[in-house]
Amino acid sequence: MLSALGDARTKARDAARTATIGEYKKAIMMYYDTYGQYPTPSGTDRYYCVGDANANGTCGLNDNDSQDATINTRLNEYINGLPGLKETSTGFFGLTNEGVRYCTNAGTFSSCPSIFTIRWALEEDNSCPGGSNIGGTYCEYNFE
Repeated sequence: MLSALGDARTKARDAARTATIGEYKKAIMMYYDTYGQYPTPSGTDRYYCVGDANANGTCGLNDNDSQDATINTRLNEYINGLPGLKETSTGFFGLTNEGVRYCTNAGTFSSCPSIFTIRWALEEDNSCPGGSNIGGTYCEYNFE
């Protein structure tokens, strides 16, 4: 009985993460519709956090990504409060992921899988609803 309850809670958290990612996708697409381009970070790192980060201002794979206030300000026009995603194991090379990561090929950036990409982790669902699986429960969505 307790195992079933734990499974239900995990599925509920994954469903909430998937819904949050859907909101970010909509916000990014609305930004593109308004400005004719995807939001560009103010720095030169490959990946950044979008939305809430942890107390250190970091998120991503093993907390290696920093926040970019410029992106958060731009997306906050379309998704109020910019919800974050709590840290979870990805099953991807033993790494954890916290929050929503993004990268872009705009400007001087060139190592992103597409013009604009977001990545996130689920706890259990490796089907990555709304995106594609890139290993374990680690998911990716590429904007074209």
